[in-house]
Amino acid sequence: MTRGPPSVAPVIRNDGGNVGVKYVKRFMAAAAAVAMVGVSACGAPPTSQSDEQKNTAPSSPPPPPPVEIASVDHGNVEGLTEASFDAHGVTTTIPVTASSRLLTAATMVVKDKMLRNAAHVGAESDDVSWQLVASSPEVVGVMLTQEQQGGEAAGTSAGAVWLDAVNNEVVGSAALIDETQWSAFLDLVREVAVTEQADAEAIIQALSTPAAPYGDGPAMAFESSGNLVLRVAGEELVDLRIEAESVDPMLSEFGRRAQQAATSPQAFTGAPPAAAGDGAETPTPAPDETPEETPDETPVAQRPSVRIGPDCENKSCVALTYDDGPGPRTPEILEQIAQHGGAATFFQLGQVLEQNTDVGQQIVAQGQEVGGHSWSHPDLRGLSAEGVTEEIRRTNDLMTQTYGQEPLIMRPPYGAHNQSVDEIANQHGLALIQWNVDSQDWQTHSAASTTAAAVGAAEKTSAIVLMHDIHDATIEASAEIYRQLAENPEVEMVTVSELGLGAAPIQQGHAYCSSPAEPQEGFDCAG
Repeated sequence: MTRGPPSVAPVIRNDGGNVGVKYVKRFMAAAAAVAMVGVSACGAPPTSQSDEQKNTAPSSPPPPPPVEIASVDHGNVEGLTEASFDAHGVTTTIPVTASSRLLTAATMVVKDKMLRNAAHVGAESDDVSWQLVASSPEVVGVMLTQEQQGGEAAGTSAGAVWLDAVNNEVVGSAALIDETQWSAFLDLVREVAVTEQADAEAIIQALSTPAAPYGDGPAMAFESSGNLVLRVAGEELVDLRIEAESVDPMLSEFGRRAQQAATSPQAFTGAPPAAAGDGAETPTPAPDETPEETPDETPVAQRPSVRIGPDCENKSCVALTYDDGPGPRTPEILEQIAQHGGAATFFQLGQVLEQNTDVGQQIVAQGQEVGGHSWSHPDLRGLSAEGVTEEIRRTNDLMTQTYGQEPLIMRPPYGAHNQSVDEIANQHGLALIQWNVDSQDWQTHSAASTTAAAVGAAEKTSAIVLMHDIHDATIEASAEIYRQLAENPEVEMVTVSELGLGAAPIQQGHAYCSSPAEPQEGFDCAG
């Protein structure tokens, strides 16, 4: 009796090339030969092989399967939905996690930074998508992938967001590797990269920087088998596989939990983990001094920061904010932000956004942050609970319709709030953002005065600057503000939410005048 050859699919490279065709053809030929032997076995005995056939070298082993980062079912994360945006050549889809405000904020921050990077180099179009790569009661992992066209840096990049629910913090890819094993890890990556004919030294250099999009560091995640994958940016993404048996001894305690969440996903509900294992690794800032090396010792490579977001520990982080828009001249501010690689947060009135949705979408397409500022600018303290709710709800609904996602922050008109306003903001998932630098642009209408106030904010460890994008003088001040801050190496321009990704996250229902890690000194920060 006869058996037909098994059906074999070609192996496909990540870049779309069909590297498995020759192998498949060889396999099919061998399968046909097996079938022919089966025919002769049922009939006449097979003929003996010739000496030439006996001496034929065996076929080469099949190529390894293509790299495939674990893809976890969205149902594992309680309250997980998607937020989509499509305007001005920008298309984004990111997760919104009702069970973790921190994860939602971190994912949004990384997406926005990707868009700002693209705007800074003049990208003509940009696409950001996501993948759930790990889930357990203790860990959730999200991979963001960006593809941009046009501009100076067309190509692809990726960023990973890892939620450590044990410590209630978000960390980057470097946190997967034990700090004491970083040098050994670099050696392993170099060895694998050389074997795979990748640019080993470029990858090692990238690993010395913070993970993308805040540096060039590759995003890291796991295959369902436990292998580690480095996703390297370039004209096309390159996925570099590090076998589990080689990298396992180098994983941090958090890295082992993340690997388990990728290989054996479990439900994440947002509830505090019942058990934290043998203790979670808490990322620590880099030491102020490098240990002295002896001439005979090989220098130990230092693991880059595991934090997601800007370096607000070593730089002054300035969050420039604008109220009452979007105005007709707001795009002029956006031009200056893009030119100088800056960032800003816009608190918008619902009734104004309703008339200027296109400008609002320009803001979001460029990766700037938006928050609510009520619908009609009343003093919320003078309204009933129903009135406050209506002002917030109506604005949130329009922002969701316009941007695809509810805001996470708001600024009450005049900065005026009380316990009732705070409680209603909390019910809507909103933190209240005040300020510790008032430019007084609404009063002086002076470009010089506004510039001096905004630039002077760099003297603070972290600053939230109040301005308004509806005043001509403020628009005219923007060129000098962004130029001077960009030229100051001790300053990092940030969005408000970037201030809240450190050890002290921004919490809904609370009011802030600066980074949550700083003493809250400013205008009515209590709450």
